[in-house]
Amino acid sequence: MAGNRKAAEKVILADLALYDNSPNKENVKNYAAYFASMTDAQFDAFIDRLDKQAEFIQMKVPNFQGKDLTFEEILEIGDKVGYKFFERIWLTDRATGITTLSAHEYMILVLPLRRQSQSLMGKMSTAEDNSHIDTLTDQPTGESKTSSLSFVETQVVSNQGIRKPLEEFLRVRGGNLKALARFEQQFLEYGEGSLDAPGMEQGKVKSVQNAAIYLRAMHLDNNFDK
Repeated sequence: MAGNRKAAEKVILADLALYDNSPNKENVKNYAAYFASMTDAQFDAFIDRLDKQAEFIQMKVPNFQGKDLTFEEILEIGDKVGYKFFERIWLTDRATGITTLSAHEYMILVLPLRRQSQSLMGKMSTAEDNSHIDTLTDQPTGESKTSSLSFVETQVVSNQGIRKPLEEFLRVRGGNLKALARFEQQFLEYGEGSLDAPGMEQGKVKSVQNAAIYLRAMHLDNNFDK
């Protein structure tokens, strides 16, 4: 790679510049400085990690600075650099186990997941077990309780269109013991769970059922438990 290092650096920085919308192309400058600090051996190892997808070219996008890239612009840049965002994928039916190739192409992305570390010990919440259940709501309580989702937080998540996680938090983990048992069974059997799997429609959230009872006791008819 030593003989082609300058050419490789030029290609990487040119491709990065297409996406870099930070003020004064800060991402390009940072990678140029990063490359300058490398020896030939370190640069070869860097390229090898990229080739194995053990490392990726990263770009920092400051909030409210520079011009935001549109979805259409991202696809157009992908065509320029020869990257294919959409591919047909193999799907396995959970019930039959039959694997088929999808008729349509879907966008495939590699997304990093990072959990922000807690800065204060007092904010940390870890369940001691999974056996303490509130008899009124069927929700975790006492030593089994960790975090919760407030009404305002629920509204924020809902307004962002993030519905499946809300369904998991408020229905499956919010007091529907039958759905929770089926959900946990999926993790034990398959290593993953789906809200659309057979059996996930069973049961009801106990707090909602009790709310319906309380309202009827106040002579207020409702359809909460229907």
